[in-house]
Amino acid sequence: MTLSNDMFLKRKRADLRELILRLNLCLEIAEENLYRAKRYVENLYADYLAMRVLGDGFKALIYMVEISEVEYMVKLLSNVCLALEKVIIRLTILSEFYNAFSAGFFKEDFEGLKDVEISVLKFGLTLIDDTRASSEDFITSISLNLDDYRLSPDGLIAEI
Repeated sequence: MTLSNDMFLKRKRADLRELILRLNLCLEIAEENLYRAKRYVENLYADYLAMRVLGDGFKALIYMVEISEVEYMVKLLSNVCLALEKVIIRLTILSEFYNAFSAGFFKEDFEGLKDVEISVLKFGLTLIDDTRASSEDFITSISLNLDDYRLSPDGLIAEI
């Protein structure tokens, strides 16, 4: 049985669309975790300020170290999101115009995809999985209840 060229192109297009859907799902998860990490940084800043107001410099220092680490994670997640978006855009273009142009037309795009470091994507996907697994408990257990704090002319005041 001989496969026609049309069957091959339809199958290839379907595979690309499935890959694009999966990458979009990964991007959605990455963006959700990025949002949660940014919110967590905001909460850490509020906790830092509260400790400074209460005069507890040691705890304030601990919060600053945590802020630094979480901001680094935010930067990594941002890079993962950008890399995923770039790959999705290129694959979408490829899937839409696959049968209209020769593969040589997309040679530059394929070379561009190589520029998206595989190690960054692998690390990013691992980071997404790890973050998703631990972030719910991690973020909700330490999340800030803003009703316990109020702003005054003297700064942030913790109501105990």
